[in-house]
Amino acid sequence: MKPTGVAILCAVAYLAFRIMLFMANMQHQVLVEAPFIPLFGLIFIGVTYVILRYNRTAVAYNWVEAFKAGGRVVLLSAVIASLGVWFYYTVIDPDYLELVTIDFYNRRKAEGFNEAQLTNYLEVMNFINRPFTRSTLLLSGMVALGLISSLMLAWMVKVFLRSR
Repeated sequence: MKPTGVAILCAVAYLAFRIMLFMANMQHQVLVEAPFIPLFGLIFIGVTYVILRYNRTAVAYNWVEAFKAGGRVVLLSAVIASLGVWFYYTVIDPDYLELVTIDFYNRRKAEGFNEAQLTNYLEVMNFINRPFTRSTLLLSGMVALGLISSLMLAWMVKVFLRSR
């Protein structure tokens, strides 16, 4: 499978996972603390597959080309997933981010934050918990983490698998 197909598969699997959690009404238990972890896991698996496949098929291994192949998976799947996340928060589950904001606000209130701190915290949470902001943060975070992992994996394959 080419990097484009792997990227689309990763993004679609993540979005299907989110929709399955929504249908089972479990999105508040699973995705509140770290919603990016399942996507990063899928992207890492996709990058690993593409780089190892490049290692098997290339006559002369070039770790920069392997990094580029992994980078294509990262970039395309992050863009598709961020568009899907924006659609999810806007159309499929528009109340989710408001409920998350209320939940975190109540947690801080129980921790003993004063009124000024709570007001400031609520302003920040209202900014962060918007569909556009969430999808943008997901996009930039996945691209950064994914490209770093692609770079490290391409270099590690060069050092450990091609040195024999």
